[in-house]
Amino acid sequence: MKRFCFVLFSTVLLLASAAIAQPPTMSQFSADMTSKSAKGDTATGKFYMGDRKTRMDMTSHGMEVRMLFDLKAKKSYMLMVAQHMYMEHNIDEQPKGNMAGPSVPSFKPECDPDHFTCKSVGTEMVNGRLCDKWVYTAKDAGNEAANQTTWVDMKIRVPVRVIHGDGSQMDFTNIKEGPQEASLFELPAGYQPFNPMGMMGGRKPH
Repeated sequence: MKRFCFVLFSTVLLLASAAIAQPPTMSQFSADMTSKSAKGDTATGKFYMGDRKTRMDMTSHGMEVRMLFDLKAKKSYMLMVAQHMYMEHNIDEQPKGNMAGPSVPSFKPECDPDHFTCKSVGTEMVNGRLCDKWVYTAKDAGNEAANQTTWVDMKIRVPVRVIHGDGSQMDFTNIKEGPQEASLFELPAGYQPFNPMGMMGGRKPH
């Protein structure tokens, strides 16, 4: 489960990183989101793109996860819904981990030529959207898991499908374009900074 949460976090951080590079007039939208891990675990939820802010709500194995990204302030917030707590991070300081690899392209590939070949392979309809298709292939024969195929929506310029070499996958469906309410991207009232003691009901660890 911990690994799957990292996959979800990696996916939304990749999307947020792509949004940082976009102009301030980039499209706002909401979408249903489905994520599948390499082991077949699935999670479903919602994704919102506002005015340089993003939000992801996901549910998997009965656990609710909410991620808020403020692209102007370069801050991210992970909300623990059941505990009414949150953790704050600087986006620039997020650990890379297994996220090393190609960036999400926006019509023009951002490629590390020392480690990947990046190729545009035409356009396809995916999830009801016309997309540019990009294929990233790792040059290291032992790093096939880093391979990635990405379908980038030609209108809103974000990925609507990402498939990784390890079999994990992310999809956006039911995309609805239009301005998003600012309140969607705010920390909810009553949430407190993460406190390990609060997670244990105030009991001191032995």
